[in-house]
Amino acid sequence: MIGQTLPDRKTLLFTNDINVRFKNVKNIGAVDYYKEMPDVFRSARINLNVTLRSILTGIPLRALDIMASGGFLLSNYQEELCDHFVPGEEFDFYSDYDDLCAKVDYYLSHEKERQDIARAGRIKVQRDFSLSKRLDEMLEMAL
Repeated sequence: MIGQTLPDRKTLLFTNDINVRFKNVKNIGAVDYYKEMPDVFRSARINLNVTLRSILTGIPLRALDIMASGGFLLSNYQEELCDHFVPGEEFDFYSDYDDLCAKVDYYLSHEKERQDIARAGRIKVQRDFSLSKRLDEMLEMAL
């Protein structure tokens, strides 16, 4: 689920489940992940990454996709995200529901800071997480 706030403060929800309903949220349904989702990530003021509780380790691909698209990422805590990215500089994370709400309010009212963080995240992903760089690292490990 990714929220996108419009000028009229409506929040859009992109999900495969068209039956999901929340107050003040418009369910758009699914969009094509490769053709449309990068634009959704880039144009959303805040992209939420909520990892399943069963996922205990790793960097979610969605988090990299959001940052690679130039979107601002606010994620639940994932140790590996903090190992490779600087919280508050290249993305941010929340620790619980109250922290999530506080950070959403903060970043919605600090536009330039949010844009600077999104830009820094994109630069980091482009520099350190390109397919060729990752393949080179995997081959190095295998040999």
